Parts: sequence; structure tokens; C-alpha cells
Amino acid sequence: MSLIKEKVRLDCESCRYCGDCDTDSFQLEVPIEDELTGLKGIAWIVCEVSGPKHRISLVHFRDLSGQDLILDEGQRQRLENILSLVAEKKICGNENLCPRDVVERVQSSLHSKVG
Repeated sequence: MSLIKEKVRLDCESCRYCGDCDTDSFQLEVPIEDELTGLKGIAWIVCEVSGPKHRISLVHFRDLSGQDLILDEGQRQRLENILSLVAEKKICGNENLCPRDVVERVQSSLHSKVG
């Protein structure tokens, strides 16, 4: 299932866990398509997960051929808008949307906060 905001589509179920940054954060790559600008590729993001909130940061973006792209301010803002929605709604780690390894990583981070 994809998440769409302002014609930017985030393909949540196709995201890929890429490893831990630290106890509370990890990297993912996720397909994103912006219908308005024609931008299509893979976003590398860092997810920071804690009980009260999530934070998601765009690290870099690659087109479908694997080339790193430097996004202009408008493109970057459009991608960050949908990532902000994911963080605000705590969508990262949702059992109905995300791959099992991402769900488990988010649960692990949240459980480490308990106690």
C-alpha cells in the first residue's frame, strides 16, 4: 500500500531496512514518486523512533538508474512533507504497511524505552 500526499507517493510496503544508526534510529530506503514534478526514485531516510514521537529525515535521493540527485528546494520540501506525515502519524513500523523487518526494528526500539 502506498501513502499519497499532495501527489507525492511513498511506497511504504516496498521500503528496505538498511541498518541501524544507533539504538533509536535506523536507515531505510523507500521508493518515492512525485506526480507533479516527475521525480521518481529511491529516498534514503533516517528514522528516529521513540515512544512519544517519530522523526524522519531525508538523507539523499537516487533516481531509478541509481544516480544521486541534488534536489531543488521545491522538490526537497515536497518529499519532506510526506515524510513529516509519516512521522506525525507514526506510520513507520505499521504492521499493515511495512515489511516485517521494519516492523520488528521499530518495535525493538520502542521496547528498549520501556522500563
